[in-house]
Amino acid sequence: MSLAGVVLRREDGTFLLRVHQTCPERSDEEDARLNFVLQQHGLRLLEWDAKHIHREPLFSNARTVWSHAGRHVSLIDRLKLAVTLEEGPQTVHELEERARPGCDVVAAVCALACQDLLRLNIEDAHLSPRTVVLGP
Repeated sequence: MSLAGVVLRREDGTFLLRVHQTCPERSDEEDARLNFVLQQHGLRLLEWDAKHIHREPLFSNARTVWSHAGRHVSLIDRLKLAVTLEEGPQTVHELEERARPGCDVVAAVCALACQDLLRLNIEDAHLSPRTVVLGP
């Protein structure tokens, strides 16, 4: 049995992510075998299909975040944001007010999210000053 896919480490566990055009249907026996193999590796299965990936606002938000990949964020701004996030999750607006970075805070948090240096809650609402930013 192949465990091809991407491994995601999230707060709720470690998952094997598989993306399909449409999620496959499995018999109870096939499902049990797959779950057994996953458990042997400390994984749980997370399967997404095209419909899930293209749902809004996640799809548009992800495209916006990734449009900032590779953008330079100065060391001083990285440090300001990191120290401020040590206080816990904050909205983009709160982060800007508390950290006072010398750059566009939305572009900076998007770029840092692409580098896995912080996380953004982009699943439930459109990217805005109310978007929650979390530490790594």
